[in-house]
Amino acid sequence: MTDLMPFDLLLSVARLGSLGLAAREHGISQPAASTRIRRLERRLGVALIERSPHGSRLTAHGELVAGWAQAAVDAA
Repeated sequence: MTDLMPFDLLLSVARLGSLGLAAREHGISQPAASTRIRRLERRLGVALIERSPHGSRLTAHGELVAGWAQAAVDAA
């Protein structure tokens, strides 16, 4: 996967606790951010984010992927 945007977006969700805030930080709409995360979840075959009316948090799989994502984003 050469596009790091979904990984960077996942890292923003982890840091900010909100998919909407992460979307705003990346200059995209919340629905666009949600679509990118869902596509990443489908590619990996696991849920990465638990969504709620009070915010979003990473699942255990999301935490694992975020570790890999941070290394990839830092290297880029």
